[in-house]
Amino acid sequence: MDVNQVPLLLRREIEASVLGQVYQSLRRRMGQEEALSVMTQIVEQTAEEAGRAFAAASKSGPSLEHFCTIWDRLMAVPGSLETEGYELEESRMRLKVTGCGYLKLYQGMGLPQELLPVLSCCRDFAFARGYSPRLHLERPTFIGQGDQACRFEYTWQ
Repeated sequence: MDVNQVPLLLRREIEASVLGQVYQSLRRRMGQEEALSVMTQIVEQTAEEAGRAFAAASKSGPSLEHFCTIWDRLMAVPGSLETEGYELEESRMRLKVTGCGYLKLYQGMGLPQELLPVLSCCRDFAFARGYSPRLHLERPTFIGQGDQACRFEYTWQ
């Protein structure tokens, strides 16, 4: 079975269940700071690989226009993200996420608060990095650190 055929929220729930147990074990052995560092490395590596795979799937090669289609897909997943849509102009894309179903899912699972942004928020930069070295992301605010919204600005350089 292709893992990409599993609905994204269900896939994230399964991943979080396993990663939550790994984190608890690591935290007992090496402390919270080092355990979070290891978890961040694991999640970022996975997201970077996903970004490379998504870029490779583009028939015309990586571009900002193609990259934006990942957001179309993410916003189409029921219960995943609440957004105000995105603005695409020339070499820049802006997006405001006002609600994150992933963080809500992880909170509902009873995962430790400090792990939630690692499981969700740290994917964004790594995915963009994997997609193309020409894609630059700025995200000055994000819900995972207590802000009201995630503000994304992608620039194609």
